Amino acid sequence: MYQSLTLIGRIDATPERRISRSGRHATVFYLLIEQSIREADGSFTNESVRFRVSCFEPLGEFVYPLLRQDAMVLVRGTLAQPHAYRGRNGRWQAGLDVRAQQVLALPLSTDKLAPNPMDEHIQVLEPEILLF
Repeated sequence: MYQSLTLIGRIDATPERRISRSGRHATVFYLLIEQSIREADGSFTNESVRFRVSCFEPLGEFVYPLLRQDAMVLVRGTLAQPHAYRGRNGRWQAGLDVRAQQVLALPLSTDKLAPNPMDEHIQVLEPEILLF
């Protein structure tokens, strides 16, 4: 069996460097995907889904200095088994962890977001994306 996941969103918090229990170095960041859902009455509701993304060596070492909060990225990887946890607000939530195999910087920023902090580091190789 094979699993592959592609996500496009913005980095929700400052990326961190971590060491796994097995001693592997990783870069970890949270990817926020915002979407509008049309309700039965025709109005729209905004919802967000947050994924914890882990980039292990050598990818993690390469992308760590380039990733910034609010940067738009595309992540390709695999989804770990979702797990339930109780959030700070006391409500049950799903923990969604992704092991990244590829990270693409999206140099175009939207009007709603701050300018993409990765823009100054990007040399565009294709019309709209850069492969790390």
